[in-house]
Amino acid sequence: MVQLWVASSSGSRPDPIEIRMLQSVDQVGGPERREVAHRIGGRRHRGEPGRQPGEALLPQCPPQAVHTVEVGALVNPEGLPKPDVYRQLSIAQGSRLVFLAGQVARDAEGNKVGEGDFAAQVEQAYLNVAAALAEIGGSFDDVAKLTIYVVDWNEEKYPLLGEGVARAAAKLGVDPVKPITLLGVAALGEPDLMVEVEATAVLD
Repeated sequence: MVQLWVASSSGSRPDPIEIRMLQSVDQVGGPERREVAHRIGGRRHRGEPGRQPGEALLPQCPPQAVHTVEVGALVNPEGLPKPDVYRQLSIAQGSRLVFLAGQVARDAEGNKVGEGDFAAQVEQAYLNVAAALAEIGGSFDDVAKLTIYVVDWNEEKYPLLGEGVARAAAKLGVDPVKPITLLGVAALGEPDLMVEVEATAVLD
């Protein structure tokens, strides 16, 4: 499980983030479960009496400031918009971090797929992401974040984007909702390409 510990400080300077790995067997009931405590707040010491240089001035977090989220969860945190078609944040845990090159509308032999058909190109790019991860023992479910590059993006392409994603998800049998960054670009690597999908995944 992951705990986000949020603490405020009275100083005017920006506060850094400190991350500690904690073993919490007695509290969570098993040696295989870990907690990551994210403490936000406090300042680094720069000469205050009674503290060592570099010591963090982190206030203790009250119980009501602790938010527990399961590892693997997709979250729309409070204080941010809550879109239906993607999530603002994912929490991943594993031993292998995978950076996948941008996937485009090409089949395994490098042939063009869906020339002039935006939804078909989106579908193929998503399927290629899943195929790449399958080769290393993963699946689309292991994707932690997607970046989607679209040529000449406009809002009229939203339904076609959704159609392509839905078709790929149906073939793969997965929930395609992930944290996504969507970028409009002038062009991609080859003239027929309308979309490119880049993925970051975390595998055990």
